[in-house]
Amino acid sequence: MKTLAIACLILVLTGNLFAQNKFGILTYQIPDHWEVAEVSGNLVLFNPANPGCRIAFFPTTQTIIDTEEEFLELGSQKINELGSQNFTQYPVEKIEQEGWIIFRTLIAHNNPQYNLIFMITLSNSNETTGFLYEANSGACNDEIMQVLSILDIQPTSEPTVQDPTKPQPKGKAQPMKDLRRMAEPQKGKGKGKN
Repeated sequence: MKTLAIACLILVLTGNLFAQNKFGILTYQIPDHWEVAEVSGNLVLFNPANPGCRIAFFPTTQTIIDTEEEFLELGSQKINELGSQNFTQYPVEKIEQEGWIIFRTLIAHNNPQYNLIFMITLSNSNETTGFLYEANSGACNDEIMQVLSILDIQPTSEPTVQDPTKPQPKGKAQPMKDLRRMAEPQKGKGKGKN
């Protein structure tokens, strides 16, 4: 009987370790020693032992971010909501792939203190989601890349927004997995502006 009880407890604990969580169209896992908080509607995963190490997922909205101006406006809003610091604005990169319009930028990189803030949005013809991460060390950046390696995005199957004034992504949005390559800042993409 004890053996059965111990086996059930191990099964429950193991299931919780690998539990998948949903936030809009995002499916994510929480690292072992991290915690979760809601900040102004954003879902923030953070390392309580290192407050400068966090990733904030934006709520899914039924809008399309398709211009650099809209992306930067959202970035300014999120930086204010999350109380992040804005040191330097680097060039914005726009990518269109697999039915998604993707914008990304390095918002701040303040070496030698190693303070990195990076933002990305993903829009399809129905919705937009995104995230902003802050890393204050190489180890923190590695932990965030681990979170992103198991992040999945499942687009809504039915169209919810049909705005003829907005350019539509090419093709139907495909599910995305492992966003590390999308989230790693591109070196040499410009010198940035103050």
